[in-house]
This record gives sequence, C-alpha cells and structure tokens, in this order.
Amino acid sequence: MDTLNPNHPVTQKLNDDLFHKILALYMWKSGTRSFDITVADIRAFPADLAVVVKDSAGQPGGMGRMEIRLVTRAEGEQLARAQGGRPF
Repeated sequence: MDTLNPNHPVTQKLNDDLFHKILALYMWKSGTRSFDITVADIRAFPADLAVVVKDSAGQPGGMGRMEIRLVTRAEGEQLARAQGGRPF
C-alpha cells in the first residue's frame, strides 16, 4: 500500500494525528472491541484497491462529515490527479 496523494491536506491530517481517532470511531460504530492486523494481511491487501478519504468539513453542507471508501486503484489515481496528487 502506498499513498497516492501524500501532500493533500486531508492525507497529512490523517497521518499527523487523526488516524487512531478515526479507527477508534469506526470500531465503536461497528461494535468491534479489538482486532489484529498481521504482516500477511498487509501483504494480502489487493493492489487494485485504494482508500479515498473525503473531508467535507468547512464546505457548504459538509457538517464535519468524513467519508472513507475503498475504490479501484484506477479511480484512486484519477481522484489524486484531480486534487493535485502525484502523476501516474
């Protein structure tokens, strides 16, 4: 797994201090108390998938909403390019 748009403000915010909070919120919302991630899990993550995070805070109607989706890698690369991410 690699970061398609490392300089995007949302990516930087997640890297800096929000990742563990978002993970904890997801676990709480899904009723999960704990889980393990192994090296095998990381290696098995499909190369044709990408994670997209859309932060609507500060936008009209955004109301502090963050959307996290799994998309195809092609769609992730297209979205990254559209947001000024690295070229592919």
